[in-house]
Amino acid sequence: MRGQITFSDGAGAVARYGNALGKHAKKRSMSNKRLVASAIALFLGIFLSYCSLFYLPAFASDSQILRLSSADKVSPKIDYDASRKDGWFTPYFDLLRMQRGYMSAGSKVEAMFVTSTPAQATFAVTRCKKLPIVEIFSCSPIDDSRVTVSDKDSGLVSFTIETSGFYHVTETIRSASGEYVDYNVIWRRK
Repeated sequence: MRGQITFSDGAGAVARYGNALGKHAKKRSMSNKRLVASAIALFLGIFLSYCSLFYLPAFASDSQILRLSSADKVSPKIDYDASRKDGWFTPYFDLLRMQRGYMSAGSKVEAMFVTSTPAQATFAVTRCKKLPIVEIFSCSPIDDSRVTVSDKDSGLVSFTIETSGFYHVTETIRSASGEYVDYNVIWRRK
């Protein structure tokens, strides 16, 4: 009989059809190509998530702290090359510290500072050459804006970003006599 389809729920029928399909059905296993493709997709996703940490805040929030620093420590560290790298994961944790970020035109960056004694403070905002993604890891400075404040023990310095791009923020605080100055600086975007 042509065109007739029959269904059977019997255990014997299921075993008979299962064996028949098993002989000719392709067994699918995790091949090396699929394993490599999955690993590449996973690492690409992690890499793009990390990169988005530097770009999304420029579009998502009104105010965000870029950097906290004091006389004893900086979060994030500026001088990674000069610092000790004791732990296995230290270089990877240092990558999560942000002292830089993408800023859109018209946004503002503020540095609020407090020092133990009146000192000379220089604040700088440096614009990097436009190389998407690469600018996160390596900044080729194009220009920078600097403000120097003398003989003050506290204050607020504000910068207005004229051109959209990737920016780094830094500060240098010294006393006139060369003695130790305790200070705290908070950089934030507005």
